[in-house]
Amino acid sequence: EEFHPDIILLDLQMPHMNGADALAEIRKHDWGKDIPVLILTNLGEEEAPKSLKKLNISSYIVKADLTPKQVVARVKETLEAKAR
Repeated sequence: EEFHPDIILLDLQMPHMNGADALAEIRKHDWGKDIPVLILTNLGEEEAPKSLKKLNISSYIVKADLTPKQVVARVKETLEAKAR
């Protein structure tokens, strides 16, 4: 809670808490309400928890669909948009 990132890349499948629940916790805090979040997962959007729609995600990326270079480009685009 002390570290406030400029952007979050979040997987949906994690060992102790799923990504949607983790994001819901982040969004409860003032510092976490406007942080851009890119979901980076191997789950297709149709498999994603419905609650994500309410959690203001910036982008939904299926890992298998993009190269690492494309993911980096998406992160840069998101950070540039935030800076405007």
